[in-house]
Amino acid sequence: MQISETFPPNYDEIVKAFPAVTKQWGVLFAWGDTIHNPYAVRIDDPLMAHEMVHNWQQEGKPEEWWGRYLTDEKFRYDQELYAHLAEWEVMRNRGNRHARRGALNMVSAKMASDIYRWTDKAQRDTKYDLSYVRKLVEEYEKDGRRIAGT
Repeated sequence: MQISETFPPNYDEIVKAFPAVTKQWGVLFAWGDTIHNPYAVRIDDPLMAHEMVHNWQQEGKPEEWWGRYLTDEKFRYDQELYAHLAEWEVMRNRGNRHARRGALNMVSAKMASDIYRWTDKAQRDTKYDLSYVRKLVEEYEKDGRRIAGT
């Protein structure tokens, strides 16, 4: 994948849908085979795995993918769940169990964060909260499942 230190072509649309993105430093954006890294953050292996999943999900049609991603919360959740699982897949064999737990907490907290604009309060309190995401990741790991591309 290419890395560009620019904002993606649809950045204005992203800001309209997710105003919090302007307050969060270091956000990356996958657009086709390009990772837009406007803050020039270091992209480590877990983050690269996350962005590669989005590249794979877009199937060469980033305009269509982003159109749906910005408007369909269920779709966005499913896309982010697999990308965050790929990130965890890279991290889970590093360090001792305390380091793995810390990594799991970090990935789960990112998934549950406000940047994704989970709107349904009842769902957010259950489906999108940290403990639910952590449970999904742990079940995924226990079942030995793997994400394509990791």
